[in-house]
Amino acid sequence: MAARPPTEAGDCQMPLYTHVVAYKGETYIAQARRSNPKGFPDWIEALPPSLRKKVLNPYHGVFAAVPNRHGVWQHRLTVDGSELIVTVVQTDE
Repeated sequence: MAARPPTEAGDCQMPLYTHVVAYKGETYIAQARRSNPKGFPDWIEALPPSLRKKVLNPYHGVFAAVPNRHGVWQHRLTVDGSELIVTVVQTDE
């Protein structure tokens, strides 16, 4: 998947977030520059079309901070009876 061009707000570049999605033994990765890691379902674009169609509401649920980790959040969904885990890491360049 091609990376998106950086998003800039004035002279201040927004943080880069890496989204790692795990589902049924497969891993998918996406990156995006956003103001925060929680309000944008950029991770959905990393999924193959057949799986993307099964994720009915990518905004459903909450990204919770991962305990004892700085700049890491996780979101869990059930898709076709299996857990889909989205981990977001603020990635410094």
